[in-house]
Amino acid sequence: MGRQGTPATQSIIDPPPLLSPEEWERVLRSLRLPPRQASVVELILQGKQDKEIAVALGLRRSTVRTYLTRIFARVGVTNRVDLVLRVCANHLDSHRSKG
Repeated sequence: MGRQGTPATQSIIDPPPLLSPEEWERVLRSLRLPPRQASVVELILQGKQDKEIAVALGLRRSTVRTYLTRIFARVGVTNRVDLVLRVCANHLDSHRSKG
């Protein structure tokens, strides 16, 4: 469980299955999220709900909701669907900039 990464993007869970660890770290850097918030995003991408995220990270549901509010504000979205779409867009942008 987990993987090694740079301190800014070190994760306690595995990346979403469609992204390599390097691609996932690039996406996380582009979002500029603190590590704990990045872990919440990873779990959202795995389809987890607040209660499941809280259990996985050892947090209260209210803390997860606070993180979500901060993540949404930081990324410039208002809900989970828009967050996932933004992550996908950042992933596609990172591929375009590589080529």
